[in-house]
Amino acid sequence: MNQFNFTKDDFLKYLSDTATRETSYHNIKETIAWAAILLYFVLMIEVVKSLRSWPYVATFFILGAFIVVLYILHYQFRLRKEAAKLIGACHRLIVEYLPKDEECVQNVDFTVTSLETETKQFPKFVDYGLTGQYPYILPNVLLDMMKKMDQAGHEPRIGLEKGLYLLVTFGFIITLMIIWSATLEVISVDIQERLASYLF
Repeated sequence: MNQFNFTKDDFLKYLSDTATRETSYHNIKETIAWAAILLYFVLMIEVVKSLRSWPYVATFFILGAFIVVLYILHYQFRLRKEAAKLIGACHRLIVEYLPKDEECVQNVDFTVTSLETETKQFPKFVDYGLTGQYPYILPNVLLDMMKKMDQAGHEPRIGLEKGLYLLVTFGFIITLMIIWSATLEVISVDIQERLASYLF
């Protein structure tokens, strides 16, 4: 409960400031994801230009870059999702408490999880399904709302993420086909010649 005698204005300002800060963090995570995709395709172009004559070496670099970019995207998208839930929770609470009277904040749960439960790696917080430091720095009123926001409004974000994963996978397959096209063409010609000599 509110043990700190926060006013309604204090509470709304805290929510507004938190949403503003997390919006910046959210946008940084998305920018990193797009930058990773851009650098990945630039690297693919350079690999095709420089290593097309060495398909095995090129495949090693292509596969390594593909795995790295998938990891980066997964990690950045996960962090972006957590930030999006926090932003949504802040705005939802602002809308809910804005029309209420001053006494409403007296029943708000501002308690924070004790650091005595902290471990070095900040494992997944069971009650809220969150990772990182959020469970240790946010009051329960926000954590509760984040849990609710986890169930709503994520379809566009999920659709975009799937599209980007497909884009990267498509680029990986196309690059492999280009790298191995000359080798496959030689193999195909050799097979055709062998079949021709066998049949005729």
